[in-house]
This record gives sequence, structure tokens and C-alpha cells, in this order.
Amino acid sequence: MKYWRRDRRRLLAVMAGAVLGGLTPFVTAHECLIESNRVVEIRSPVEGLIAKVTVERGDSIKAGQVLIELDSTVERAAVEVAQYRAKMMGPVTAARSRLEFARKKATRFSSLQGQSFVSAQQKDEAEAEARLAEAEVVNATEQRELARIEYTRALSLLEQRTLRSPFDGYVTDRNLNVGDLADPNAASLAILRVSELDPLKVVVTLPLALMGKVKTGVRAKVTTEDGLFTAQAEVSSVDAELDAKSGTFRAHLKLANPDNQIPAGIRCEAEFLNSSTAAQNSGASATSSMSRHAPLRKRQ
Repeated sequence: MKYWRRDRRRLLAVMAGAVLGGLTPFVTAHECLIESNRVVEIRSPVEGLIAKVTVERGDSIKAGQVLIELDSTVERAAVEVAQYRAKMMGPVTAARSRLEFARKKATRFSSLQGQSFVSAQQKDEAEAEARLAEAEVVNATEQRELARIEYTRALSLLEQRTLRSPFDGYVTDRNLNVGDLADPNAASLAILRVSELDPLKVVVTLPLALMGKVKTGVRAKVTTEDGLFTAQAEVSSVDAELDAKSGTFRAHLKLANPDNQIPAGIRCEAEFLNSSTAAQNSGASATSSMSRHAPLRKRQ
């Protein structure tokens, strides 16, 4: 079986080169692998005890959904303190009152000095006090703004204790439980692993003969190895480098999977279509369910 599959792949590569050399439609099927579009390990950016895990392995999740909560007693207290400081008006009010008094005193001394009732030095001292009072108002205002920034920072630190889903998908693994220590160290276990299954990513390994002919936007008919599902996928990217050992390169396709009928990790075959072939399939979408965004067709 192993040698048959190897010879079969070689034959497919030769056929693909011959077909494409004549600029005819892509009719050769290539082995491929269907993968999750994205796989993310959910880790905590800070160290802390896990207080709550809201999902289990196999659960579906939505983008922004709360998955994990760490103990945040200290952080919540810090937020309350910072919020109170940000609302404090006493220092600003006191500074403004001192400024008002200092300005009146400076004005009064300036008038009295003109009548020779106070000395020039006393007048200068009153004016200096007024300038110092102005500086105190500025300082009190800046301190209040700094308190507001500290409040925002405290909220951000608190938010880090809540871990949310980055996308719609499924929980594929759970390693830690309530009471375990979440460690941001990369060598530690991730709390959860989540996968995005709509769309799916199809990875196709192609021979050198197809380099430059399979491009972004080209569509392909993808059939799972068990023959149960068939749908159209579209090339989203093509590797710019060739693997020197095998003489092959990889193309990455996006495969719509709105009902999550196809699991990730299943092998498949991809048959690339040119514009005329794609148009025929699109015209027959009502009966074959092969349109670009049509649901997957399950074979009986």
C-alpha cells in the first residue's frame, strides 16, 4: 500500500505537468490535509490561581466569551483605590483657593506700595506667593490626571485576569483546573487549546510543474478521504519557496465550514479548477452543492 500511494503521487505529478503544459483545465486530484484555520493556546499573561474555568473540552465558543478567570482580589482592591484617587477634588480645590487669596494679596500690596504704605520687598513677596499658588494649581491638576491614568492601568491589570476566546470555534484541550497555578512561562502547560473550524485550512502539496499556475483565488474541489463530503475551496496563499528535497511546494486554501460538518485533521483530495470548470460547477450548484459558499454535500 505504501509503494502504491507513492507511485500514485508520482503519476499524478506527471499528469499535472502534462495537462497544465497544454493550458487545459486542472483535472488531476492532489492529496491534501484539512486543518483548523487557527489553533491558539490560551495562557495567562500573568501568574495567578485559576478561580473559574467556564468551558470543557469539546465545547463550542464564541469570540469574546469569557473562558477563564484568575483570582483577582488584590487587583479589584487596587482598582477601587485608584478610582477613588481619580475622583478626589480636595487638592485641586485647596490649590485654587490659595491662588485666589494670593492674587488678591498681590493686588492689594501693589496698590499700597504705590501709596508708600508697604515696601517694594513686601510687594515682590506677595507677587511671588501668587506665582507659587499658580504652580500649586497646576501640580494638583496634574496629580489628578495622573490618578486617572493609574485608574486606567489598574483596570487593564484587572482585565488581564480574565481570559477570553479570540474567535468562534471549539475547545480542543483542557490542561488545568480551578485551583491550579496559571504560569505565563512558555514552557508551562497552556490552560486551554482552542481551534477555529470555520473556515478550515486545506494544505495541498504540489509538484514543481504547478509552480506559478496555482495562484491566489484559484478554486478547487475538495473531497474528504472517506468520500462523505465535497465542497469548493479557494487558494488563499501559495508558498514562495520550493522544498529542495521533494521538489514540491504547498498551497493553502480556505474551505467554508459553517455547520462544522468536516472535522480538522482529515485527509482529502483537491482537484483544481480553471475558470470554465468553476463556472460549470457554479451553474450546477443547485444540485451538487458545489458553489463557492454553498454548504458541504454529504454523500450517501
